[in-house]
Amino acid sequence: IALTLGTGAVRYIAEPGPWRYSVHGLDVSHHRGEINWDRVPGKYRFVYIKSTEGANFRDRFFRRNWREACRRGMLTGAYHFFTFCKSGAAQARNYIRTVPKETDSLPPAVDLENSGNCNRRPSVRSFRRELKVFTQRLEQHYGKRPVLYLTKWFWQDYGQGLEDQYDIWMSDVTAEPDYVPAWKFWQHSIRGSVPGVNGETDLNVFRGSLRDLRRFAG
Repeated sequence: IALTLGTGAVRYIAEPGPWRYSVHGLDVSHHRGEINWDRVPGKYRFVYIKSTEGANFRDRFFRRNWREACRRGMLTGAYHFFTFCKSGAAQARNYIRTVPKETDSLPPAVDLENSGNCNRRPSVRSFRRELKVFTQRLEQHYGKRPVLYLTKWFWQDYGQGLEDQYDIWMSDVTAEPDYVPAWKFWQHSIRGSVPGVNGETDLNVFRGSLRDLRRFAG
């Protein structure tokens, strides 16, 4: 943002919001259809791709998206939509069967939302027990502790305190999620327009430099 002072000099101050962060990325799923990865601008340095949901669902575009994003040189990770209706062990098996084990990929991510989940709502204790089984099995297999993606509402219902155990990817399209001071990723928009991607898509930032992100992946 440029401010013109009384002397005619121009003073630049940092722009608030996501644009003050230097590392930007996407998250995508089959809802975006077939992505033209060659048209995606190079300013997007990372992408989380939906791989699985529950105990059986596998995203039909996952393998193609993974292959093409890697070809473009993006730092790539896979995310799983965690359902209340299946055990953590069954969901871990689905993810491990689907997502390749690569040393330079981003840590697995767990999509935790009330919206779109099954109607049964477990207690906080029961949910966290199944989540722990899921994350421990992924960490054992991939050698990386999973990142938790949380909406603000899920964080309020089930997630408070999880930031002490996991890196957090917060979704908040209204403001920077300072109520979770240690967030690692921030999904700041679900209505982004990106060349090569059909319709509106999700935009994210990483809290740190590109070097930090590569170290986080490795």
